[in-house]
Amino acid sequence: MKTSGLLGRISSRVVGVLTSIFVVGGFGVLPAYADYWQLQDGFEYNPSSTWTLYHSGNGSGGFDIKAGRSRSGYNNAWLTVLTGWSSVGRTVVFSPYFSGRTLNCNAQIYIQPLIGSSKLNFEVIDPSTWRYVALKTVTVTGGSYQAVLVGPFIPARKDLFVRVSLLGNGTASAARVDDLTVGCQYY
Repeated sequence: MKTSGLLGRISSRVVGVLTSIFVVGGFGVLPAYADYWQLQDGFEYNPSSTWTLYHSGNGSGGFDIKAGRSRSGYNNAWLTVLTGWSSVGRTVVFSPYFSGRTLNCNAQIYIQPLIGSSKLNFEVIDPSTWRYVALKTVTVTGGSYQAVLVGPFIPARKDLFVRVSLLGNGTASAARVDDLTVGCQYY
């Protein structure tokens, strides 16, 4: 019994020394630390205080509040356009944000076309220059909500503007927008 106690103490000390060597970096490189951040917004909490509607030409938009038209939850946005464009967008603040730390981000939103086909831009914009960080142009058809993904992109600042724009072509077009998700992998 005394032998097993002595061996136990020796083996625990050996494990401790080896662990110290690995932690300090004597025998290799530890893997890079990665973290994940995500924002989800389904238009549920007072969308007019978070989201902004814009239009150019003959377009409009608004929010369905508890109207039974959302993909999930109770609320969604809607857009219509004939000429020009109509959009809904919001500022996304990446939290935490570490300048110089690599981020790999994607954004997803759900679109439901209401009249024929709908051509849309899913945009990630730098608000200081109003230039695109990421842009996806899609045409959606059918009557059900469809996921639209943009990315990957790397934000150069802690806040970006995310927007969906319904594009006009001279014929009536309408769509519903719901369930934004923005996610980033930090390295």
